[in-house]
Amino acid sequence: MAETKAQFVSGFEEFDTHVEQHKPKTGSPRAVEAARLGLTVLAFVAGVVIVGTSADTLSTFDSTSLAADFYLPLWPVNLDTRPTVALIICGAIIVVASAASLATSKVPSLRSKTTLHHLSSISTPVISLIAAVIAVSFSYGINNSSSDFSIQGWSCQWSAINMTIDPHFETLCMESKTALYLSVMIMPLEVLVLGAVVVDFVTAKRHAVTFAVQERKGSPAMS
Repeated sequence: MAETKAQFVSGFEEFDTHVEQHKPKTGSPRAVEAARLGLTVLAFVAGVVIVGTSADTLSTFDSTSLAADFYLPLWPVNLDTRPTVALIICGAIIVVASAASLATSKVPSLRSKTTLHHLSSISTPVISLIAAVIAVSFSYGINNSSSDFSIQGWSCQWSAINMTIDPHFETLCMESKTALYLSVMIMPLEVLVLGAVVVDFVTAKRHAVTFAVQERKGSPAMS
């Protein structure tokens, strides 16, 4: 009886060891997934800052802009607000896309929907990257124009003037630059997110295939 029990325990330990050896390795995919989520959170925060600074800049302009018949207008007649609007839209897109990606990655009911999770993981960096490229290109195009002024161009030109009331040109200049530079930062950031998504998919697929092959080999029968 004791010998039979010893054989059973030995066989069980052998089976358990075999199963442990054939478990898929999850360390690498989890690290890549954590990196992707961290970068997505960073993009979300950057998007919030872009929207906040750009919206405040545009709001200040709207509240201090005077009609053309005033003798001392604070802003030029041909000032173009489209770069600021583009940054607001860009930031809003990044916030919404990043939030959706985080939700599908962390909410169990959404994470279980594999197609939705994969689609969100791939589309978020692509959409955010396109939005950032358009906003940055548009902003630099207007800022470098010799005929039109943007809020950033005009406020930075007069940022040395100490204003005691709105518009505080120095503050507006800093806010405009912050939004623009964060939009520039978003581009390589989203490329990294997209790269992490690709690596995550490839690694997970490779581990799944390896595990399936090992499973087909079968497990030793317990004796």
